[in-house]
Amino acid sequence: WIAENKMAEVRVSETFPSTRETKEDLEYANENWKIVSKIVKTEDANINRIELDVFHLKSTDQFDEGNKILSFSGFAGRY
Repeated sequence: WIAENKMAEVRVSETFPSTRETKEDLEYANENWKIVSKIVKTEDANINRIELDVFHLKSTDQFDEGNKILSFSGFAGRY
């Protein structure tokens, strides 16, 4: 749900998503999570790819690739 919610957030934004990478900490279902969002260009200038990685954090300062539980990708269009 975390990745699906983030994907919907990006897609319904009023602006076309620019290429970037962001990291966000959040609490969901009384657990700590980190979501890494990457927006990358595609061959079509009107479509960008959205790559999301979700990590489960056992403590608020813990973050490593071994905690990745999900990768999710999709696309967002300009129009």
